[in-house]
Amino acid sequence: MMNQIKTSIAFLLVAMLLMALQCDDEYPLEEFKYNFEEKVDILPAKKSYKLGDTIWVKFQNDDKRLFDVLTNQDIPADSVALSFKVYLEGTFYAPFRPPGGHCDFITSDKDLDKVTRRPGDDGASLSISYGCTSPQRFEIGIVLKQRGIYKLNLDQRSNFNRVVSCTNQPADFPVSTLTYKFNVADANKDVYLSIPPISRSESPAGTTEREIDQKHIFMVRVE
Repeated sequence: MMNQIKTSIAFLLVAMLLMALQCDDEYPLEEFKYNFEEKVDILPAKKSYKLGDTIWVKFQNDDKRLFDVLTNQDIPADSVALSFKVYLEGTFYAPFRPPGGHCDFITSDKDLDKVTRRPGDDGASLSISYGCTSPQRFEIGIVLKQRGIYKLNLDQRSNFNRVVSCTNQPADFPVSTLTYKFNVADANKDVYLSIPPISRSESPAGTTEREIDQKHIFMVRVE
C-alpha cells in the first residue's frame, strides 16, 4: 500500500512538472527590445521640508528620443505610450491613516492621457499615462500634509513601465520598458540613515540604501 502511494505521488509530481514546462512554452517570458532610462527633476531638492510645502517632479522630452541602457544610444520614440508612477511612502514617525491623507497631488490632467490617484494607509501614489494624445512631458506637484520621514519612490516594475506604440502594434514600435531616476547628486541617504536600524522596515536588508544610491528613492523629511 505504501509503495502504491509513493508511486502515485511521484507520478503526480512528474505530471505537474510536464504541465509547467508546457505552460512555459505557451507563455514564454516577454523579452523587451529596449530598456530605456530617463531622469526626472525634483524641485526643490532639500534636506527637509515644512508642512504645506510642494515638491515638484518634472520630465520633459521635446525631441522624443529615449536613452537605451542596452545600446547606450538615444532611440527615436515618437507616437508611443509612456507611463510614470510615484509613491510617497511613510517610513518613520509618519501617521497611519491621517484625516485628509498624507499629501495632495497636483497635475495638469488635460495635458495627460490618464491620471490615477490612490490614497493609502501610510502614503499615497500617483500613476499617469502620457505621450499619445499628449506631449512627452509632465509636471507633478506633491503637497506635503503630514510630518515624518517619507520615501519618494519611483516605480521600477517592468510590467507597469512599458513603452508601446500608440496603435498597440509591435510592428510600429517594439515593446520596451522605461524606468526613471531622480536627477540629483544627493538623494538624502543621510536622512534615511538617521532612522534607527530597528525601525527601518525593509526586506531584504540594504534594499532601500541601494535604491537611494541608484536615485530611485529620494528621502523626504517633513518638519
